Amino acid sequence: MIAGAPMIGLLLLVLFAVLILLPVAARGWSNLTTVEMAIYGGVLFMIAIVFVGFWVDQARERRFLVRKLRSSRWAPTLKALQAARPPFRRSAPRKASGVWIDLANAFTERGLDRPRTIADLRVALELERLPIADELVEPEKIVSGSRSDRRNRRNSIINGLVGVTIGLLTGATVCIVVGIAMILIPMLSLHRIRKSAPDLMLGLSATVAGPGFLVWNERLVFRSDAALCLLRSIGTVRNTDPAVEAWFYSPEGIRMLAFPSVHDPQFVEFWKRWNHPNPRHELAGET
Repeated sequence: MIAGAPMIGLLLLVLFAVLILLPVAARGWSNLTTVEMAIYGGVLFMIAIVFVGFWVDQARERRFLVRKLRSSRWAPTLKALQAARPPFRRSAPRKASGVWIDLANAFTERGLDRPRTIADLRVALELERLPIADELVEPEKIVSGSRSDRRNRRNSIINGLVGVTIGLLTGATVCIVVGIAMILIPMLSLHRIRKSAPDLMLGLSATVAGPGFLVWNERLVFRSDAALCLLRSIGTVRNTDPAVEAWFYSPEGIRMLAFPSVHDPQFVEFWKRWNHPNPRHELAGET
């Protein structure tokens, strides 16, 4: 259930390595100065360390899930979810209806009631601490954030600065361009940008959450009695405050909202509405 490191970061590192190797191959190692060899070799070594660390984290996450699943009180629900294997991709009704049938069958076969929300084990305990009060709450616009947590954004910015520095020292324009991209991508998804310019979120600002429902861009409605919200954390098990993806499944479609943390104010507002003890689905038509 835990999603791995952002693939865009790994792809940028691969591109970075290729852009470094191309001028080296053109000139030949024997024609490089000692300083250039040290710079190129050091950067390639760091990139290799990143990939080794990625695979080590993946193995650690698998062991974490196996160990936690054995002792978790949510084990029956999570095993039913594993049997259904819902996809993590946006889908239209034609595909979503089949996924929904698989989910319903997985719970029915095990004699389980389908919950409105399922969370992976790493964030489940944190979610239990979030307040869900039995009080009147009004529908509110929810602005999705970044699926990259603070640690990933920081690492990307540092790697980008290294790339820009190498490009300036060696005159490699492509390194400068890739480095700038690695700096700008996480900065454009920072929480303060989202808060100050919600209308720039590619239409996600139109998502409205109310007691027991989520209206997606005024066209698709997820109701807690006829939909499932699946929360999965992003990143490594060492991160105690990971970013999360909230996936919504219903016969009408599959959609996703991303948040930098379960403590993010936007996520908290969504959480206490979607899991409200007294759903008011009739309000979905009034948003």
